Amino acid sequence: MSNKVIISCIAVTLMCHVLLTEEHKEKNRDSDIKINDWFVAFDEAAFSENTGLKLQNVLAGADAYEKVFTLWSPRFTVGYLITPKWSFEAQLQLGPKESIDFFKDGDKLYPSSSVGSRFMSVSMSRSISLRRGYEFEGKVGVVNALFESRIKYPDSQLKLSVSETKPMASIGIRKRVTPRISAGMDFTRYFLSKSGSVTTGTIGLRYSF
Repeated sequence: MSNKVIISCIAVTLMCHVLLTEEHKEKNRDSDIKINDWFVAFDEAAFSENTGLKLQNVLAGADAYEKVFTLWSPRFTVGYLITPKWSFEAQLQLGPKESIDFFKDGDKLYPSSSVGSRFMSVSMSRSISLRRGYEFEGKVGVVNALFESRIKYPDSQLKLSVSETKPMASIGIRKRVTPRISAGMDFTRYFLSKSGSVTTGTIGLRYSF
């Protein structure tokens, strides 16, 4: 056996030894940090469908209109780990806000319209470990969706609301950044009947206590 082969074998052996030692140290450092069962998460969500104002007919005489809407909406989560793979979660998802105003020669016309929504859900989550520290997550549960529309007149306003409770489901992927913090993204579907099903895509962070 040539000297180069012997030196190469020794170098590979030493590298493996160093990597295994560092991995063992990392596991020991992680095990020194006690992770409790509760966690919280904050995400930003984008909605794929128009979950708010349905564009009304243009007011007679209007020569311009202004429509305002929010692209990203926050979501707040509180969860509890039942087992290392199963968890229970409660979420508050705020929906996009929209408004529309009509104008004639620069003067505002009435009525004007605005809308807001929110989605409160509870779900069971199951995670599956993947390679390189990633985890796949699947969730099923129920959601209560509330849509509120306001039609404004010069001296009054009309408020309308629609609420329903229906199933929801979500799939996503998550990766731990530190022993307590993980980053993830998911797609959630609210199976609504009155307003039509709604899909969101979210990205955010989770903190484990």
